[in-house]
Amino acid sequence: ACRDGVADRVTGGLPGFSLRTGALVADAAGGVWAACAGGLLAVRRTRLRVEPVTDCRAVFERADGSLVVGSPGAVGVIEPAEDAVTRMLGPLAAASVPTAIVEDPAGRVWVGTQDNFIHRIENGVVVQVTGPAEPFRELRNINALACDAEGRIWAATANGLAVHEAGSDRFRTVTGDGTTAQLVVIGLAAERDGGVLAALQSRGVERFEADGRSRPVLAAADMPGRRSIVFCRDSRGDLWIGGDRGLVRHSSAAPLLRLAAESGLVDESVRQVDEDRHGRLWIATRSGHLQGLRLADVDRLARGEVSIVRGSILGPLDG
Repeated sequence: ACRDGVADRVTGGLPGFSLRTGALVADAAGGVWAACAGGLLAVRRTRLRVEPVTDCRAVFERADGSLVVGSPGAVGVIEPAEDAVTRMLGPLAAASVPTAIVEDPAGRVWVGTQDNFIHRIENGVVVQVTGPAEPFRELRNINALACDAEGRIWAATANGLAVHEAGSDRFRTVTGDGTTAQLVVIGLAAERDGGVLAALQSRGVERFEADGRSRPVLAAADMPGRRSIVFCRDSRGDLWIGGDRGLVRHSSAAPLLRLAAESGLVDESVRQVDEDRHGRLWIATRSGHLQGLRLADVDRLARGEVSIVRGSILGPLDG
């Protein structure tokens, strides 16, 4: 693509697909269709909005489209308007490094930190909710936070899974099986029906109900990582689980599907997964890449019709 005398390469990441082109046609949506030796190729422009946030460590999207962002020592919010600037929500102690952010139905923002407990921000006032406790029980290093359907806050920590009790304004540790064994929880997500998914390093993925009972979802040996786990429930009800060793799809209607570099992932270290309204799964990776896979293409991979899926790939060089 040439503009103002500068040529940029707009296609890539298509191994085995011949880009020898016989014709180009522009469509009404601003895209380009290319008749290539390898087949028909559609090229679309993807626009990204970039906001400069110093050393951003955690982010949470509110229902109104604004983003709550956390950097060492501060938590702010970015409104959805194009010309919006980051507005301070509340300061944190200089040593506080945010690792997780969530908002409850009352509009209070909860912030988990690395080695500095859980904090709550309301009307600009920051309150530390957890503090020093007995060894192996203090909720100091927070890996993830989630708000369930009842508005309760759950915390995934290096010392177990905990849920906040409004009456006492304290977190209570939950084990699911009634034992007191220490659990390292490396991932957490709230389900729309009231359940909570937790990735336990030693036991795998389990679903916790409101009363604290749990049931297994995925064995520890099948988890795609041992350091951190992220979840996404897509529009069809399938559960996507990502980690530092790729991505798996857990479905009640099909065998477990594992995606890795050989099946098309640009980077196996998955940091976040989400689905857009067009049925495309977006994967954010540690290397700074965003990869969008159509669910229909993943179905073809699962059926053995193709051996690799690439989709749309955006990286650090895309601006």
